[in-house]
Amino acid sequence: MAAFLAKHVVGDQMKSVKEAMGDESKEQVDESEIEEARREAEERRKEKRKKMEEEREEMRQHIRDKYGLSKKPKAEAQEKQQPEVAEKSNYLPSLHSNAEEITKKITSSMNEVGEKCCLQ
Repeated sequence: MAAFLAKHVVGDQMKSVKEAMGDESKEQVDESEIEEARREAEERRKEKRKKMEEEREEMRQHIRDKYGLSKKPKAEAQEKQQPEVAEKSNYLPSLHSNAEEITKKITSSMNEVGEKCCLQ
C-alpha cells in the first residue's frame, strides 16, 4: 500500500515537471473530434444492428414459409403473457396469507412461553 502511495505522489510530481518543461508527446485532440468519432461509431452500430435484424427477419420468414407457419400478431402474444401474470398474482395472496398464519403462530407461541416464564 505504501508503495502505491509513493508511486502515486511521485508520479503526480513527475507529470507536473514534464508539463512545465514543455514535453507534449501526447497529441491534444479536440472534444469536437471525439464527439464526431462517437457519433460515427453510433451510426455504424445502428446500421449494423438494422442490417442484422433484417437478415433475421428474412430467415424467420423463410422458416415460416417452409413449415407453413403464420406470423402471430402482437395481441395474441400479449394474451399469452397475461395468464402467466394472473397465475403469479394468484400466488402472491396465498403467500401473504401464509405469512399472516405464521405470524399468528409465532405470536401465540411467544405468549405461551411468556405465561410459563413470568415471575410470580
